[in-house]
Amino acid sequence: MAAVLLRCWQLAPRAFAIASDGGWESEWKLGAPSPRALVASLFPPDAVECPFSDTTQGPAQRDLVRPEAT
Repeated sequence: MAAVLLRCWQLAPRAFAIASDGGWESEWKLGAPSPRALVASLFPPDAVECPFSDTTQGPAQRDLVRPEAT
């Protein structure tokens, strides 16, 4: 499930806010297979970045930007 959420965030970062009780450098990196390793192996050209945002302060500014009307 974590790998699916990570890939969704890669494809649509403004549509997803991901928080975790596990650390990016621990639980998300370790395991067999880890969510980070699985996404990196399935979609190699895409960089695997930390998707976590501080959800305790409300949506991030990048999430509040609205697309220009066409």
